[in-house]
Amino acid sequence: MPSVAGGPLVGFDWLLDSILSPLAIVDHDLRLVAVNDSYCMAGGRARERLVGVRLIEAFPENPDDPEDTGPRDLRESLLRVLESGSAEMMPLQRYDVQEIVDGPFIRRFWSITTSPVRRKPDGPIEFAVIHAEEVTSFIDERLRRAATGEGSQTAGQTEAIDTVFGRALRHSATLNSFAEALVKSSTSTDVARAFIGAGIDFVGGSGGAFVTRDGDRLTILGRRGINDVGDAWTSFPLATGRDPFSDAIVRSEPLLFANRPQFLAAYPSMADQIMATDNHAWAVLPLSDGTSHLGALGVTFEQPDLFSTLVQLDLQNLAALTSQAMSRTTLLADQTATIESIIRVLEADLDDPSTVATEILYRPAASLPHSGGDWFDIISTDDRRTVLAIGDIAAHGAGTTGEMLRARATLQSHALQNESSSEIASRVSATLHRFTDTFATACIVVYDADEHTLTWTNAGHPYPLLITTEGDMELLRETHGPPLGIRNPNGSYGRGQRIVGPGDTLVLYTDGLIERRTEDLEASFNRLIAATRRAPDRELLAEHLYRSLIPDGVHADDVAILIATIRSV
Repeated sequence: MPSVAGGPLVGFDWLLDSILSPLAIVDHDLRLVAVNDSYCMAGGRARERLVGVRLIEAFPENPDDPEDTGPRDLRESLLRVLESGSAEMMPLQRYDVQEIVDGPFIRRFWSITTSPVRRKPDGPIEFAVIHAEEVTSFIDERLRRAATGEGSQTAGQTEAIDTVFGRALRHSATLNSFAEALVKSSTSTDVARAFIGAGIDFVGGSGGAFVTRDGDRLTILGRRGINDVGDAWTSFPLATGRDPFSDAIVRSEPLLFANRPQFLAAYPSMADQIMATDNHAWAVLPLSDGTSHLGALGVTFEQPDLFSTLVQLDLQNLAALTSQAMSRTTLLADQTATIESIIRVLEADLDDPSTVATEILYRPAASLPHSGGDWFDIISTDDRRTVLAIGDIAAHGAGTTGEMLRARATLQSHALQNESSSEIASRVSATLHRFTDTFATACIVVYDADEHTLTWTNAGHPYPLLITTEGDMELLRETHGPPLGIRNPNGSYGRGQRIVGPGDTLVLYTDGLIERRTEDLEASFNRLIAATRRAPDRELLAEHLYRSLIPDGVHADDVAILIATIRSV
């Protein structure tokens, strides 16, 4: 039985837009994959002029000033990060920017951090994050004073200013580390590690605990700087008045305790745990996705009475970012379960014919609402006749998978009646037209081993690619009728036919593999052919095509590939 390759889902925009600092994500080609509003504002570019564009093209070097080495230095840092997997805090960078496209270059100075991103903890590095804080005004003032001597400062004043500036950069760096850790999180455990590792530092805490909720029970998923709480507090019931985590969740509001007596006045039963610590202030923050309570964060501080407006703002941001990350992991779990169910459906009842060797690949769209419409099938009607089919439901949303299953089941029933490809297409189309409001492109192929023929019907689908044993390639450029489910004015579908022999290979695929908004369809077909020519052999051809045509693994539509090679039998 052939196997289906699935893939993890990625989404960045929700997190980037919740952070005030300029952030961008690039792939191995240093092409911008995602940017936040602050990055767009800092660079003076709209998002649509950045995403999909290589960094050096979006923000080129200043050709008139050789001292502007920022683009070169940033490019080299990103390449090192993508190769080594280690984050870099770059030295202060000058990187001039055109405030309008093709306008004059404006001198700008930046504090930049570059960091790697993996989809899985043990997976390859697939992206890098750029965190750029502009410090131009600070540098310009320092340069102006140094050049003119105007309002010269004492060494102590200069040191004080630099200390404040350095503190601001360190605060920004901890936020950057926390954001990067959240970007990489795909489970609640990952989010807990991000909070323990960087979130506590972001708000200036000395320790903390990450608590998740499952029904009426709470579990401490991670802790730092807190004495062993014992089994009784590792997992405990949600109970108001018993502990601050339960109360913060039930009240849906943060609880701030400025000192130890204030905490113990509210929760005297926790004296054994609290008195054993050196912490003097506590903040307990509820986590919520807006509709349900996800858990809570506890942060401890070594100083009492420190909840200034700025500290409370940091705590609010900490809870908001963590809540969004938890919501995302829940969505990812739901997405994974949905995609796995689709894959199980696609794998179910796939025949393994003796006359053709098959390879299949299915990768879901990066967004769940755009997944579930692509499908394929392999049906052996007898020892010498095989039906191959691939299709794409022309809709998105919750009902797409159901429509896909209806189309696939209808096709199977007619294929098993030994009908021709055109008859199958006509009957499936009539069924969809009668019972649904959607339609599907499809390519239906019948291989007859006795006649050595491929007979196919193309219902508005991308052209199949036929590869001979000699390596010749031909797009079967025929469309035999409209997509299935659309009223056919001709009343029936046509079909094409080719004589084939052992070793000849047919490539069927959905449009998510080749179509790009920035190019015409002919260019897309040419890329498919070029990628096929570069394949070292016919083994794992589907995987080769996917990696060649979608190197970053991110696509807005499903991708399905079905490859069949004629066997010598």
